[in-house]
Amino acid sequence: AAALGLRPAQMAQLMAGQRLDTRAMAATSAQRGRLSTADRHALALLSLLVAHPRLAPRAEQAGVASYVENAQLRDLVRLAIKTQADSGRVEVATLLEQVPADERDPIARALMADAFGSEERPEDSPIDAIDPSRAFDQMLGRFQLARLERELTELDRAIKDGRARGPSPETKELILRKIRLSQEKDGLIMKLSRGR
Repeated sequence: AAALGLRPAQMAQLMAGQRLDTRAMAATSAQRGRLSTADRHALALLSLLVAHPRLAPRAEQAGVASYVENAQLRDLVRLAIKTQADSGRVEVATLLEQVPADERDPIARALMADAFGSEERPEDSPIDAIDPSRAFDQMLGRFQLARLERELTELDRAIKDGRARGPSPETKELILRKIRLSQEKDGLIMKLSRGR
């Protein structure tokens, strides 16, 4: 219970196969608000790997850890992949042992929310998915989309700086790259909207 940031009564509830009453968990909006959208997606990926450890080799092959912006969560994704390779399982407690105690609570709550059906679970959580493989593809697509959006933002800044200096072949190349990435982004959005 301590490793998961739960009270003993809550742990007993989980062991009995009951859903947690999230109102009794004393999770404030401020605590949940500390997690960015990117962090919540990384936690959803971790939850998926905990629930379906057989996906870890695919996650490793896809290099999904490299998409996670938060260094701590990236290390947890790598640890999840490594522990699955070593033991065939991904344990929440093992992951939480790597998190400093003062940062453990929001991560534990997010992982437990997905694992045990809490109302705190994000609406787009992959845990409810009928096909975990498809859920993984959706998660990977979200990470790829986020990376494309970051690259496009950086390109916009670079193009703006280039235009301020006057026309140049470098600025033209940046514009062409932006067009290619925008097309790639549009294709990925269509793919994600179709659920593939």
